[in-house]
Amino acid sequence: MKFAFSLATDNPDVATILSFARENSFDRAEAYVSSRTGSGAGYPELLTALAASQAEAGRWQEARENCKRAAALDSQNPNRHAHLGFLHFAVRDYGRARQALERAIGLGREKETDYSVLCLSCLRSRDFAAAAKYGERLVQAWPSGARNVKLYAEVLRLSGVSDAPHIALLTAATACLIAGQPTPALQLLQKARELAPGDGGTWSLLAVAHRDCGCYQEAEQCMEQALQLGKGCWRTYNSLGLILQETCRPSAALEAFRNAVEREPSNPIPLGNAAMSMHYIAGIPPDRIRTEIDHYARAAMQGVTAPVPSPARKPGKPLRVGLLSGSFHRHPALYLSLSGLEAMDREVIELFAYANGGRRDDFTGRLQGACSAWRDIRSASDDAVAERMRADGLDILIDMAGSNQGRPGVMARKPAPVQIKWVGGLYNTTGMTCIDWLLADAAQLPEADEYLYSENIYRLPDGYVVYDPPDYAPEVGEAPGLANQHVTFCSFNNPAKINAEIVGVWASIFNQLPDSRLILKGSGFTSLAARRLVHGWFESHGIERHRILMEPAVPHRELLDTYNRSDIALDTWPYSGGLTTCEALWMGNPVVTLPGPTFAGRHSTSHLTNIGRTEWIANSRDDYIAKAVALARNLPALDEIRRSLRHEVAVSPLCDAVAFGQNLQTALLDLAARR
Repeated sequence: MKFAFSLATDNPDVATILSFARENSFDRAEAYVSSRTGSGAGYPELLTALAASQAEAGRWQEARENCKRAAALDSQNPNRHAHLGFLHFAVRDYGRARQALERAIGLGREKETDYSVLCLSCLRSRDFAAAAKYGERLVQAWPSGARNVKLYAEVLRLSGVSDAPHIALLTAATACLIAGQPTPALQLLQKARELAPGDGGTWSLLAVAHRDCGCYQEAEQCMEQALQLGKGCWRTYNSLGLILQETCRPSAALEAFRNAVEREPSNPIPLGNAAMSMHYIAGIPPDRIRTEIDHYARAAMQGVTAPVPSPARKPGKPLRVGLLSGSFHRHPALYLSLSGLEAMDREVIELFAYANGGRRDDFTGRLQGACSAWRDIRSASDDAVAERMRADGLDILIDMAGSNQGRPGVMARKPAPVQIKWVGGLYNTTGMTCIDWLLADAAQLPEADEYLYSENIYRLPDGYVVYDPPDYAPEVGEAPGLANQHVTFCSFNNPAKINAEIVGVWASIFNQLPDSRLILKGSGFTSLAARRLVHGWFESHGIERHRILMEPAVPHRELLDTYNRSDIALDTWPYSGGLTTCEALWMGNPVVTLPGPTFAGRHSTSHLTNIGRTEWIANSRDDYIAKAVALARNLPALDEIRRSLRHEVAVSPLCDAVAFGQNLQTALLDLAARR
């Protein structure tokens, strides 16, 4: 195993030692170090450089002795102990390797190699419990490492968790799923199924892994098998509900979630999912939805003791604002917030990120660059996270995930004097009395609806989000209807948002435009049941099957390019598009929307208001139909709209990051002053 030593290579003495080593002049390197014994605090660094050179040459014992000296001289430096641990391991002194690496971690060092070597040291010392502990941390913190997953599975297999080795594979696969790594989880679960084909739990987890990979047909088949084998625990029904919801069957999903709640009445996960599913079902009154949300909120806050009072803000210091989410990557929440966060004045607003997820990309890097501190909280308890936030001296904490990738238990502990709900899982009130404010705008949340919210409502001028278009978005092409001589509609919203009622409205449009087509796109359409269901809805209104194209999800750039095959985007109801609407507009597709009865149903209304295209907002189903038909019947005018729409969006408040950042900054300062 090759180890990475942390060296100050800009130190001229270190550079000299390394140059001698590259020439295999170890005697000169040792002599040079000896000549610098009087160099004071810098001497341990020279010993470490010498040890690194010796280790590179396979001179393990010499390297170990020099690392011992460095660690003794600089005992509070975690790097010294980590290096020593590596060298103990290299000479198979696993007990001392463990001691040194645990000391390094105890001093605050968090490196993938440290945990890997520590896990191996415990394994080879046959301390399986300790190996499992460190292996779990390895998989949670660095889930993309295939070797990490394999090591953890091997540890669990050898630890005697069960007589059946497949249990170890299930445990490792579960860790991968939690960490957002379904592909390695799927590989582990397929092996587990071979070992124990009659275990319902294996089939249930296989369903989850297939779903997370976007393979809904396979997910449904595995879930059917799990239920046949009698695995009817709350997790199975909860997973079934998610599959049904994402394949156009929200009513059946709601029933599955309620089955889960029956088995775990106080569990906030199925309660939150049940409340969420109701937003996809037409005809459910908003006050009934609020009742379900309140059930979830009580469960999320149960057992939480009275919060420790937060200290008052220090005058003259930047406002400290915490951001809490498991989706700090290319996710709708950051597409609709990141550029505004970056635009705020860092001398006025100091951002702290609390990351509850492990996925990383360029958006992660951008957000890190805008923050003063980045906290990985995945493996920390709610109490520990809340205490960390209090220690950070937060003035405001913003939930950017909701019940999905968030930490409601942390919010319930009130670690900041002012707590806000904003983008990310924001589809309605949270129902949580620990959250003081909800950010909205006038179009998104009318004053008449405020009674349905447990939070105070703070309306930002213009819009409550800002869109950050990707730089890889394709150019907008000519309206395809001109070449096709017929209009093509599209809806790339989550298939969960498509229901029999909105299909009936769409069918009324298509019956007035006999040659028109519709493109639907999403992972849920890999499900044969979903495709049959949607085709059946359209056929019941006389719309032939060939006019409705249902396509699976594709990479994001390809998805955006699909808008060049469409003329008009049709929004869904009662749950509207959010980021999807912004993308359709950016790609030159006008969006026709009908505001829904909840926050979730008014995203498109907000975006269209922000770009000055309120004429595409319908006031009834008949008006929705009329607006879509009118647009479709004038292809030259539609092409003109298409040519100018991206520019309209780009210069509108929807994309004005500077103005939005200032608005958000003003809002945060105002809310902090009201505490």
